[in-house]
Amino acid sequence: MEPIATGAAADPEAPPHAIQLPEIDESAYSSQGPRDQDNPPIYNWPILDLLPSKNSDWEKAKRLIVEDPSMVRTAITDEYETALHVATKAEQTGFALRIMEHMNEQDLTLQGLKGDTAFCLAVATGNIPLVEVMQSRKLDLATLRGSWNMTPLYLAVLLGKEDMAGYLYYHTVDLTPEERVRIFFQSIKTDLYVEKIIPVSLREAKNAEDLTARELFTIEHSHLVKSGSEWLRNSAGSCMLVATLIATVVFAAAFTVPGGNDDKTGIPLLQKNIWFRVFTISDAIAMSSSSFSILIILSILTSRYRETDFFISGTIKMIIALLTLFISVAAMSIAFGSTFFLVYHDGSNIIPVFALTVVTLPITVFVLLQYPLLKDMFYLTYYSSSLR
Repeated sequence: MEPIATGAAADPEAPPHAIQLPEIDESAYSSQGPRDQDNPPIYNWPILDLLPSKNSDWEKAKRLIVEDPSMVRTAITDEYETALHVATKAEQTGFALRIMEHMNEQDLTLQGLKGDTAFCLAVATGNIPLVEVMQSRKLDLATLRGSWNMTPLYLAVLLGKEDMAGYLYYHTVDLTPEERVRIFFQSIKTDLYVEKIIPVSLREAKNAEDLTARELFTIEHSHLVKSGSEWLRNSAGSCMLVATLIATVVFAAAFTVPGGNDDKTGIPLLQKNIWFRVFTISDAIAMSSSSFSILIILSILTSRYRETDFFISGTIKMIIALLTLFISVAAMSIAFGSTFFLVYHDGSNIIPVFALTVVTLPITVFVLLQYPLLKDMFYLTYYSSSLR
């Protein structure tokens, strides 16, 4: 879990990975009233020794809980943390889920010394499965504030937990307009652009530097437009080369059909063979899809690469280009494999079957190499746009 530096203990010389939380009135950080922070109690519960390691022994812990059920809701550290707090911070999801089986709904609202619930700690670690289970047990956990009076949503945005922020957005209610604005500007600083959380009337609101949220985003991320345009241009150029080669090959193959033509009529000699039909159809598909891919790539290469082009237009064009290129590669491979069945139609099928198996390798490699890119572009285009 990323370390969190809070309050007076926050060191201005802390290493870059330490998160400095904003200064907020300490009197408001907890709903459980004041605690004696100078002399916190130190508990020596045996269950504490079973929690931190990855080899946590649940059976031993369970026996302790059965002997004393109150142990699950009692502070076991000098930070007023329960066993669920400790297990959650240690990212022991299985252990935490079993502890929750012995807790009631109210136990999930217990806060540590700084006011964090176990739910807040799960948010800080980005543990969505655990958060979902906790949320199903008590629906208002997403609205309970933690340290520094922060909502779990703000904490997720502050720590740059994009998936967690997206999940909590739909479960957080009763945010004040000021909180929405603060979350919005913080999301920009941590590269999470979540425009939907801001009321329409406040989207043109300006910060202390007289900048709207979009203006601030444009200024702080201007370098992304340059690097993004370079990446898009290079990727499109590579795809263009492949698509052009495929179009050239399949165009030539259409006029040099396997088996040859009749000298008198010019009709292909093997046109009645089923594999000839497979060859013809796959060759036509490869030609049309590669040509379509070339046209899409040309539109990418001639784009002005404005900031707005990267929201939807640029990524959608690249997705279409990659998909059509994949179709052309697959169709070309099928056309190539079908020629072996035409040539060896009177003999053993071992050679054509082997050839067809081998030509599937480029398709498989292409999918494996391009799938991560397609997945990211789909996610950024459609999931991120649902948050804008």
